[in-house]
Amino acid sequence: MLQQLLTATISYIGTTTDYFIILLLVFSRFKKTVQIKSIVAGAYFGNLFLVIVSLIIALFLKRIPQEYLLGLLGLIPIILGIKNYFFQNDEAGDV
Repeated sequence: MLQQLLTATISYIGTTTDYFIILLLVFSRFKKTVQIKSIVAGAYFGNLFLVIVSLIIALFLKRIPQEYLLGLLGLIPIILGIKNYFFQNDEAGDV
């Protein structure tokens, strides 16, 4: 359990370094206390939202037997292909 928490923490830090740089740029642009409070609140709310969504998806995936997971991942390209077939934008005419 401790190893999993350590791995998750290191992964989180590694993937949020670009987010940290963007947050620094936003802080440098806005100087008022009200704006800074909004930025901090938004950052915490956004991270909390991502963690909650990840936990919900993880709990959902735990209910699916492991031997079916790889097959379910194969549905993603099929769904994307069907979606693109029916809702395809004509990018050739946008020149």
